[in-house]
Amino acid sequence: MLAKVAAEVDEGSPAAVLMARQRLRSLIGTYPDRLDLREQLAEVYRTLGDPAQAGRWGYLAEQRVPAETAAFERAYRDPVDRMLALGWRHSPDHAQTAPARERLTTVLAAASRQAGRPLTYTWREDPAAADWSEPWWEGAAVFALLSSATLLMGIGLVTVLRWLGCWLFGWFC
Repeated sequence: MLAKVAAEVDEGSPAAVLMARQRLRSLIGTYPDRLDLREQLAEVYRTLGDPAQAGRWGYLAEQRVPAETAAFERAYRDPVDRMLALGWRHSPDHAQTAPARERLTTVLAAASRQAGRPLTYTWREDPAAADWSEPWWEGAAVFALLSSATLLMGIGLVTVLRWLGCWLFGWFC
């Protein structure tokens, strides 16, 4: 698949570059710890002229482009959003390079301070690690509201059918 990506980027047509972008994003979703894939995606975004996304995907690279890093940080000002945008799914110690480990640790610390509780990059695999869900009672309130509406519609339908039966067929009502 990486050969296809390289060929599409070399072709240079907008459609081919967009296809390369999609392939790389899919690969990163499967292999989030592959820094080489992230750097290739950053290069694709440079080709597309999107410095914020180039900065996002090149954020963990050993050599970053400062203007792209600044564009990424402006686009994702909130540390929790920045942490989620990186799409990392392991402990920072799992990163292959020291700069990547350092940056992941820094972003995680800022996100934890912002959230007011310890966060981890593995919250998707361990929902107890960080509770990103809505309160339980919001779902219960929606369920109760929908159940009540369904019950009232059912009672209304029975009432209308009974009235029609009386009116049309002269049933004793």
